Amino acid sequence: MREIEVALGRAAVARGVPRVRAATKTEPNPDLESYDVILVAGSVHIGRHERELVAFVKAHREALERIPTAFVSVSLSQAGAEDLRRTAEQRARATSNVAGVLDAFFRKTGWRPRWVQPFAGALLYTSTTS
Repeated sequence: MREIEVALGRAAVARGVPRVRAATKTEPNPDLESYDVILVAGSVHIGRHERELVAFVKAHREALERIPTAFVSVSLSQAGAEDLRRTAEQRARATSNVAGVLDAFFRKTGWRPRWVQPFAGALLYTSTTS
């Protein structure tokens, strides 16, 4: 997730977006009104966006509706939708899953960002052998 945040921040600065800064989970009440554009990003776990993300959006929905916003959703389903080794049917099913998770998030929060972009996530396994 951090790599996506850094890449998006660099892209925004390169395009002239002022005041690019990341808020984190440890900053529950950032001053959103002081920004020109807001990017909200979160990951999907077991078919749902994180509780903290849902709570943040609900708590700040009014500000998010006044300011141009983008939403980035990182999921393994999007990775499946983009995986050309999968069949067309498998990719279509993964794409449908991504749309369903996004729709559920928007219904639950009542928020509709101007831009929405799903990103492919990865599950990194580490191995410990004796």
